[in-house]
Amino acid sequence: MPAKLAETLGLTETIRAIPIVEPEAVHEVGLVVPAREPMTALNAALVLEARKLATTLDPSLFAGRG
Repeated sequence: MPAKLAETLGLTETIRAIPIVEPEAVHEVGLVVPAREPMTALNAALVLEARKLATTLDPSLFAGRG
């Protein structure tokens, strides 16, 4: 149980919260958009921003793409 939840429920006397420090939690997030032309303005903007962010995280992801 998270420490904050135990505090909120007033259970700090009966429940002990032990922080988990390893392994480090890593989450991947994907983006799925329909393959349509023309792409909607919102989807196009979202894909553009996702590509910018992806290249800053791992430049090899878009090596050779235009």
